[in-house]
Amino acid sequence: VRMDQLQYADRVAVGGGDHSDVFFFGHRNPNARTAFVRIESTSKSDQPLYISPGHYLYVNGRLATAGTVRIGDKLRGPDKADNIAVLAISREDRSGIFAPASLHGDLLVDGVVVSSYTDVMHPVSAHRLLEPIRWLHNSPFRSLVQRASSIMHADSYGWLPRRLGVPAGPAVVKI
Repeated sequence: VRMDQLQYADRVAVGGGDHSDVFFFGHRNPNARTAFVRIESTSKSDQPLYISPGHYLYVNGRLATAGTVRIGDKLRGPDKADNIAVLAISREDRSGIFAPASLHGDLLVDGVVVSSYTDVMHPVSAHRLLEPIRWLHNSPFRSLVQRASSIMHADSYGWLPRRLGVPAGPAVVKI
């Protein structure tokens, strides 16, 4: 499923043959013009990975922002091993920005396992902050959460932690 078609409660691959529900979108704006990192790799996907510079993915066994990825780095593949070599990196402006959060915390995108989180805040803090929404997603109130989420999906919430004074996440995170 393309990112612009992904919806609340869709099940997505997270690697290792596992799947998880999408329960929140940090960003969901198909019209936003955004600078992306374009990563060509040895992934079995015939598509390069387009990812915002501040989005976390697994690089050489650690969570790191896409903006720190270098040629020769190893990314995490669908088998959850860091065995995908980065062959080329470039920057490209594209339309649409999406940050779906899975209950698991990861997503498989174009053959690469990426985190649900961005450097808006530390990924551990973001995971904890979203715990009540994960709980509601798995509760009898799921349909209400789904309706509220569909209204919220039209916007980006990256500004909220900054407005509250939450420090941005680091470029590289120990896992």
